[in-house]
Amino acid sequence: MELNNVFERNLQAYIEKKRYIVNQGGTSAGKTYAVLQLLFIICNAKKNIKITVVSQTYQHLKDGVIYDFQNICLSENIDFFSYYNKSEHVFYYNHSIIQFISLDKPSKALGSRRDILYI
Repeated sequence: MELNNVFERNLQAYIEKKRYIVNQGGTSAGKTYAVLQLLFIICNAKKNIKITVVSQTYQHLKDGVIYDFQNICLSENIDFFSYYNKSEHVFYYNHSIIQFISLDKPSKALGSRRDILYI
């Protein structure tokens, strides 16, 4: 897995147990990809973790983070579709889950417990 300095800074903040990690910057700066790499590594290293990845619409998720996450899995020789439930939009791996939700229906975000939320 090819890692950049955005990944390194996010990893350091995660290790330091920062409650909030904010990534600012322009488009195509590698922020989303770096955060998804970190989420993959966390999911791979820890069991029973629930991670929620949120975007405005499902189409935005599909064209962005889900596509990037597929590439991250591919780079690690993991068949994304063997672990991804397309109807639930959930990636089950190593006794952990990464769920991809859109906020086009706000009730989806209410009441769900999670360990990590990425918006």
